[in-house]
Parts: sequence; structure tokens; C-alpha cells
Amino acid sequence: MNELKSSLIEVRKAYRLLYDYQRKVLDLVQFIGSEFGRSYNGGYSKYCEASPRNGKGSLDQWAWDWLNMYYYEFNFHDLKNKDYFSVVLISDTGFYEAKSENSNFDNKLEVGKYKNAENSKTKLSFVYGDKIWECDGFLKNDCWEDPEFLLKSQGVFNKEDKSGKMIFKSYNLEEFSDKEKAVNNLRNFSDFCSENGINFKLKRDIEEK
Repeated sequence: MNELKSSLIEVRKAYRLLYDYQRKVLDLVQFIGSEFGRSYNGGYSKYCEASPRNGKGSLDQWAWDWLNMYYYEFNFHDLKNKDYFSVVLISDTGFYEAKSENSNFDNKLEVGKYKNAENSKTKLSFVYGDKIWECDGFLKNDCWEDPEFLLKSQGVFNKEDKSGKMIFKSYNLEEFSDKEKAVNNLRNFSDFCSENGINFKLKRDIEEK
């Protein structure tokens, strides 16, 4: 079997694996939204441009632009009540791990220079904004690309006039391998919210009272 034919077999396997992975992530995100009683409001690609729509796009665009779920924000904001919640998928921290070790590395197209897959992570970050969705130190100045947000386990940011705050907490995706573990992690995030003066409970916990 020639080298190209062998490589294309691996490509077909990779696409099928990505389909299974993305389907599981979408189901998990839907479950998270329902557990918190939130409706999905759309998503945003954070690593690259959104995939071109039918009849749009340029062949000069990055190949990453066709792989949106590499790093993606699923939005569940409640705009009426000014509380904001997003589930953020970071499928591979490899670029940010490499960048944190070498501040001169800043080229997403040099995939060979990413931290190796074995030492990188796949993460879910829960981001909650109480009355605000940006403040100094968070979501300003392109925070989505800040290795501290991508690599830290949690953070709390208060608006200067104390009129609102934002928090985030991250988990390794393998910690959501079954429903029981998922609910435990959601309760953990809910507790983290409570510790920071934010009331964000799971529907099942509210109904049990």
C-alpha cells in the first residue's frame, strides 16, 4: 500500500472519530444547558473564523476555519435578567501550552510546534457573568486568547465599581464520562458560584427543595 493511500485511510478514520467526538460534546452541552434551565443562544468560534457558509469563503482561509469546534463557545445567556453563561470547549490546549512556554511562539499554522498531544488537555470551561459580560482583566483585550484563561483552573474578576463580576472554572473533559460525574461537576461549578455570591443552581436541586 503506498504512503498516500495509507494516509487517506487515517484521514477517513479521523473524520469519523471527530464526528463521534463532536456529537458527544453537543449532547453534553445540551445536557448542561437543560440542567441549568437555560436555552441555547448560538455559538462562536474562538480559535479561527467560522466555517464559510454555502457559496461563501475563500480557498486562502486557514484549514482551521473548517474545524470550528477546536475551540468553541456555546452561549446560554439570559439577556433579560443580565446574567450570562457560556460553556466553552477547548478541544486541544496544545497551542496555548506551547505559547506559555515560549512567548515568541504565536503561529497557529505551525502545528508541529504545538505541545505534544499526550501533554495537552481537552477542557470544558464554564463562564458566568453576573450583570456584565466583560470587565477589566477578563474578556477585554482578546482574553479568549490569553493563556491564563485557557490554562488556569478558575478565576474571579470584579468590575471596578463592584456593579458586576465574572467567574470561570475549567474541567478536563474526561471528568464528564458519565451522567453522575457530569452532575457532580455541575454542582461543583454551582458551589463555586455560591462561594462568589452568585446564585446559579441546577434545576434538579431547586426542585428538590
